[in-house]
Amino acid sequence: PCSGPPTSPERADGCLERERWDCFFGYEGIGNVGTCQFDFRGEHHNPRKAGRPGWSIEAGTRSRLSWSEPFPPDEVDAEGGLVTSYAQWCGVTQPQTELLFDQEASGKMLEVDASTVATMPLVSADQTAAFSLAACYCPSFHEETGSPCTTTDGSGIETCCERHSEFIQHIGTMYFWTIRICDLDTYQGVDGCAR
Repeated sequence: PCSGPPTSPERADGCLERERWDCFFGYEGIGNVGTCQFDFRGEHHNPRKAGRPGWSIEAGTRSRLSWSEPFPPDEVDAEGGLVTSYAQWCGVTQPQTELLFDQEASGKMLEVDASTVATMPLVSADQTAAFSLAACYCPSFHEETGSPCTTTDGSGIETCCERHSEFIQHIGTMYFWTIRICDLDTYQGVDGCAR
């Protein structure tokens, strides 16, 4: 990410936020497909199981991943050209994505580091449209002190990266895609796409 010569657009401010993470899911849960993973394991970890090329992570005491609210639909003109895109930001509010994913709210913060892959929850079986979310990272950040984690709750467990306002690093956009292919001959049948 953010690679290229020092003056290239690929290294300009905001390059990390523009990183793409493409995911897919089966229409209405058909096939239960679509494992979407964030893998920061570098080649030094295991060359045959290296994560995304060019990515690595220097994890602090806590290293977690979450996501934003879903992006509202883009505004397009009569020819289908993009007029305005409405992104959502990290570290603002707890995402209300219960209708998008098959999981409890407690799973909205996933452990991820140089050896742990974060797997997004499966998309809900009644989801029929593509959607986008900001990928949000908590770099061992403690909101109350504004610095890296240094305190524990008495049990030795760090208390940072527990609130969505601590997921301050926007590391790209997750695009969740789906497709529905219909048979022309059975399109209007009982189980056809027209139902």
